[in-house]
This record gives sequence, C-alpha cells and structure tokens, in this order.
Amino acid sequence: MDPEDATTPELPGRHLGRAPRRSPALGLSEADHSRFLWQRARLLSGTTLSFAIAAELTVLLAVFAPGAMTTTGLGITLSLILMHLAAHVMLAGRPSMFRVLTAFGLGQAVMLVLWNDPAGKSAVATITAVIAIAGWGLGSVATILVSTRGETLILAGLFAATLAHLMIALHAMQTSVFAPLVLVLGSWAVSLAFGIWLNQTFPRIMRRISGIGGAYLAERQGSEREAQRHRDARLLHDTVLATLTLLAHSGRGVDENALRAQAASDGKLLERLRTGEEVHPQASGDYLLTTTEASAPDYELKLLRERFERAGLTVSIHGSANLSAYTHSGQAILLALAEALENVRRHAGVSTADVTLSETDTVVRAVVTDSGVGFDPNAERDPNRLGMSESIIGRVGEVGGTARVFSAPGAGTTIMLEVPR
Repeated sequence: MDPEDATTPELPGRHLGRAPRRSPALGLSEADHSRFLWQRARLLSGTTLSFAIAAELTVLLAVFAPGAMTTTGLGITLSLILMHLAAHVMLAGRPSMFRVLTAFGLGQAVMLVLWNDPAGKSAVATITAVIAIAGWGLGSVATILVSTRGETLILAGLFAATLAHLMIALHAMQTSVFAPLVLVLGSWAVSLAFGIWLNQTFPRIMRRISGIGGAYLAERQGSEREAQRHRDARLLHDTVLATLTLLAHSGRGVDENALRAQAASDGKLLERLRTGEEVHPQASGDYLLTTTEASAPDYELKLLRERFERAGLTVSIHGSANLSAYTHSGQAILLALAEALENVRRHAGVSTADVTLSETDTVVRAVVTDSGVGFDPNAERDPNRLGMSESIIGRVGEVGGTARVFSAPGAGTTIMLEVPR
C-alpha cells in the first residue's frame, strides 16, 4: 500500500499513532511527511504486536503445565489466543481504533477463561498466565494510544478495566495481590513509556532528517553548478575561443566565408547558452542546432573533417565506429577528438592528421596521430589551459573512458581515446 496515497482509507498512522500537529518549521513535503507517518505507525504497531506475542507465548507455556487447566478450558483458551494473535496481526497491518478494541476484548476473554477454569484457580502456572495476559497482552495497546488526548482517555479507560478485572481474578484465585499488581503495572509502564518516547522524539527525527536532506540538496546543487561551469568552460574553449584564435591571427589560411559562417554559428551557440538551453557541439564551430542529416552514421565525422579542412588541416579517417552525439559516450569522444585535432592544427606544425576508429562490444576507440613537433607529456602544464586536461582527458573520464597520450619532442603525437559503448 502506498503511504503517500491520500485516498487510502486505513493508512497506518492515519487513524492511530498520529504525530503531533505538523509545523512548517519541519520543512518536509507532503510526501515525506506521509512517508514518515507510515514508518512511525508501522514501528508502533509492530512493537505492540511483539509485546502481545510475548504474552501469548507465556500463556501457552503456562496452560500446558500439568494440571493447569481442564481439557475444555484449554481448548477455549487456545482458540482465544489464536484470535487474539490474529487481531494484533491485523492491527499491525492497518491500525484503527476498532482493531485496538477488538484485540483488547479478546485479551480480556483469554484472562476470563484462565481464572474461571476449575483446575486453574490455585495453580501457579495459571496465575502466571493471568499476569502475562493482563500485563503484556492487554498493556501492549498503551504503545499506540498516546498520540492524542482522545486516545489517552481511551487508554485510561482500558487500563482501569484491566486493573478491575485483575483484582477480581486475584481475589477469586485467592492469591497475593502485591506481586501480580507490580508486574502488571510494570508491563503497562514499559509499553506506555515506549509510545511516549517515540511520540516526543518523532518531530526531532523529522527535523534532523529534513536538515540532512536540505544540506545534501544544497551540496548536490552546488556540485551540479560547478559541473555546469566546467562544461561551459570546455564548450567555450572548444568553440568560440577557437574562432577568436583564428581572428587574432587575421584568419590566415582560412576561407573568409567559412570564418564568417563559423562566427555566426558561435553567435547562435552563445545565444542558446544565454537562455539556458543545452546544446550539443559536434566539433569546434559546429553544433547540433538541427537534426537534418543527423541520422547518417558518418554525419558527425563528416562535419569534423570539413571543419578542419576549412581551417587548413587535412584529416584522414580510417576504419569505422558508431560515434553518435546523441549518447553521452559518443558526445564525449567526438568533442575530445575535435579538441585533439584542434591541438594538431594549433601546435603540431603539420597540415595533416590521421584518425583511426575501431570498436568492440564494449568499447569505442579513436586514435589521433600526427607527425608534428611533439611534446613531453610529463612536463608540467599551465593549470589555466583546458585543452588537454579538461577537454580531452577530463571529458572522456566523465563517461568512464580513458585518454592516453604518446609523444616526444620531434617525434609527433598519438592520442588514444576509449569510451564505453
């Protein structure tokens, strides 16, 4: 049964075991509040059931003692005990006042049969059974009837009825009153104390959990904002800053119309970022602004090759792999591949680069190779530069992939990118 369903007629906690009136300071949503009420009611009713089972087991051990009861009395007692247990099981499933009173009435019936049986009037085992049912069996309802003033008044009436019945039974059985009375009062006191304790600590627990949830939410939102800033920084590095770099060098080696088209595309990107829209860049200067032709298997690679050919870098693609910008892994490897080629164009001092693609059942792989000036991969890099650490290594790492760089001064560079499918 859904604890958040407001139409449920007998939701645990809705009739019995209510928490104190909800305060706005608790800061909980209606769904969370209902869920906590559900859990609290289940704990209360489950404890009530545990106390009742303890009483019934004690009664069963006592009545099977030799000479404790007549055969007829034993049969009636066993039937009533089973009914009493069933009532408590139903009470634990869906607490209601009717089920509380039913369980209490059956417990009184068990007690009545015990002390009226001819064989048990003076038996120690029968007296023990009476104390158990009057204490834990009937007193178990004290756990669940402490949340409201009305429930407390009903509980007081049930307690008075139990004491009256106990005194009558002890008088009829001609036994001492003091010890049985202390044991029964102790059982009721334990049940009552547990119910009161849970009733008073419940709001504090709710506030504490709400505070933890609020702190977690704030931390998660902060992490998401930080991750978004990193993504935006990478995006600007891979796109707009690439265009600005060309402009700073007077666009040498790039067709004027291509440069204008790239700048216009960058302007569209900035506008969409300003309005909070997510975009999916295919490569530097090319973005997934429309879905035209996007279904072609080599569409993204075609854009990539054309982009760098316009910038003066000839890209030779060997092999094939499913590089789709519509998946996180595909988008990550495409953007990392674009940044690797951009590094070749800017720093390698060559006009050609090779891209080798392959895939297995679990991995998509792209290898970028150039025969340029190379560099020392172990040399300390400028922490303010995002190209290698963020736009390549960090990007594929976010999707569970790896980026390995093989290079040496004067020996060219090879970058191997791998992402899970």
